[in-house]
Amino acid sequence: MAEKKEMVLVERQMWETLVSKVRELTHQLSNLQEKLTVSPQYYSNKELRELLNVEEKLIRKYREQGLLSYSKVGDKYWYSQHDVIEFLNKNRFDAFATENV
Repeated sequence: MAEKKEMVLVERQMWETLVSKVRELTHQLSNLQEKLTVSPQYYSNKELRELLNVEEKLIRKYREQGLLSYSKVGDKYWYSQHDVIEFLNKNRFDAFATENV
């Protein structure tokens, strides 16, 4: 079944303003992505506990179950920002609230 298309007329000035804002947002997004990839953040056990507001034994449990990636140097554990974000995304659940009526 063919989708019905709609045309909208926009004043040139409004269109140019919109295009300019989209370009600016695209530039800001590129800058943010560059900052994240240039200098990755690493968290110690203590920093990760404070960041997530959880007990050390819970972080240990996630490590031991293979749910949270880490690096180990000597007896110190380190967690990259990327791995923490990936862990949180894997354990994310969408809201299931119904639409407002």
